[in-house]
Amino acid sequence: MKGITVCFFGTTHMDTYNACIKPIFDYVKNEYGKEYEVEMAFTSRIIKKRLKDRGVMDVKNEKEALDHFKSLGIDEPIVFSTHLLEGIEYEKILSLKEFYPGLRVSKSLFADKDAINEFTKKAIFPEDECTVWMGHGTSHEVDDVYDYCDECFKKNGGENVFVATVEGRRSLETILPELEKFKDKKITLRPMMLVSGDHAKNDMAGDEPDSWKSILTQKGFKVEAVLKGLGEFDFAREMFYDRLKEVL
Repeated sequence: MKGITVCFFGTTHMDTYNACIKPIFDYVKNEYGKEYEVEMAFTSRIIKKRLKDRGVMDVKNEKEALDHFKSLGIDEPIVFSTHLLEGIEYEKILSLKEFYPGLRVSKSLFADKDAINEFTKKAIFPEDECTVWMGHGTSHEVDDVYDYCDECFKKNGGENVFVATVEGRRSLETILPELEKFKDKKITLRPMMLVSGDHAKNDMAGDEPDSWKSILTQKGFKVEAVLKGLGEFDFAREMFYDRLKEVL
């Protein structure tokens, strides 16, 4: 018997869960369920607890999912990571190799420069006059990925595409001087995250004065926010599925 844990950071927003997380899990279940035991896991303990406390769902964390596999006699489990970066949350998964010697973990979406380059080629939307992608950002050293992502957009023809983060070093203020050149264009805000959850709805598109939409509007930009996580895009899903195939 073999097993795949489909591992997400998680979300408490069920609309984006149904749009971004469930389709990926269902794909793995339908594609590999005859050969593999398939489990879902969230690495965020806070999200997991909130969902359970509200009676929405009791989803396993990554260790609980692997413990379940061990109880079934699965000694070479696979974790399919849907994390964008190999940062703090991803390292939680890697740390489990100490307890599960046969564990295989798929690479994150942005694990190498070739993947980032491929992503940026596919994530340029001709209908956008100017795009600002909101990444999550991290205190981990892999936060530099967002700089490279921005460079790749420019290299691949997206001179009007910018990347900033809500919690990383590359903040909205970092790119404001460059955005001034597009003052006569409409800015389209998009979440560079698997789901369009709390950060997208509030920090990016919210009505509070410190949201990106409010800040840019206050500075005289025309702004539109698109609440669509990467998990809704076929090209992003396919890139994730390719990561899974690498470890099967």
